[in-house]
Amino acid sequence: MSSSRRTVLRQPLDRGEFRQRSDGNNVFIDKTMKGGYTPFLLELVRQQRLILKSEEVDEDILFGCFFRIIMGIHSKVLIGVMQGDIAERYHTDKETKQILDLLLEEATGSKRPGIYCNSIGRTSDGSALSRNELIIVVEKMQAYIDNDSDNPQSNIDIDSVKGIWKHAHQRYLVKPAWRVQIERFIDGIKKRLLTSPSHTQDSPMDSAILESGYGLYIPDRLKAHRSHTDSNYIMNLYESICHVMWPGIFRLHQFAIFLIVTPDEAATSEMVLTLCGNGYHSYGTGFSHHAAGQSSSKAFQLSKTRMTAEFLERSTKNGPLEANFAAWKEEDNVHGASD
Repeated sequence: MSSSRRTVLRQPLDRGEFRQRSDGNNVFIDKTMKGGYTPFLLELVRQQRLILKSEEVDEDILFGCFFRIIMGIHSKVLIGVMQGDIAERYHTDKETKQILDLLLEEATGSKRPGIYCNSIGRTSDGSALSRNELIIVVEKMQAYIDNDSDNPQSNIDIDSVKGIWKHAHQRYLVKPAWRVQIERFIDGIKKRLLTSPSHTQDSPMDSAILESGYGLYIPDRLKAHRSHTDSNYIMNLYESICHVMWPGIFRLHQFAIFLIVTPDEAATSEMVLTLCGNGYHSYGTGFSHHAAGQSSSKAFQLSKTRMTAEFLERSTKNGPLEANFAAWKEEDNVHGASD
């Protein structure tokens, strides 16, 4: 790997590059901008413990696990995930594109497991739907789960985006629980719209809706999501409605965003990046409808000393681990001296 490519990969987190999300979901951004790594990590731990609903989860252990993940995430990637504009940044920021291309190249060539990110945005530049477009999608989602008898062809069109659907049930309502989760997503979107600026209704919103997940072999997981097989039905329904309403205008943008070193990082990195991207569906900012970190047991098929050592060497040479750690130590010393 050339020195210029490695330099880009090893850059530490640039807190000055953050911007506020207009939908108000800024708790992680605020913690990072004002206090740095430690307050940010403590908030991640606090929120994850609420998700786990267990006081038995040791805060220090969780902090240590999350610390290693955050230290290993590339600055450009973390900012794009936290701001919800990773797809747009891929198209507009040369270094972001370079890093994301290199991560997917590594995940593909070395078959290295990790976390991927899905974002539905404009085909041309990755930007999110506008406020008015999002309102239309929500209305169509509601009509879909209500099985609107006034326009039956609409649901047929939605179910046929990925090929003719011959089953009696709707493609994205296979189980009764799916309807409940889609309704929660719709409610989350409506609440999000209440806090978002209404003066730019036809301009792309500054944060797209994201989904992050673990992949033993990331290209296979990305392919499954594109084909709507073994995927996320909320995201699939959203994407299909976009296709029906605005053919060719929107598509699923996909990235590898973090490559694991040890098997246990599969679960913790999925937790961290789902939280960082506001990825849960009930807030209308993400598509994830179950707690992150629950579907990564296959990672332990990789618990081989040589493989782990090889992954660690690659992450150290071609990642921001050392630079981020040095920045954290300097930041901690500054805060310690001022206390």
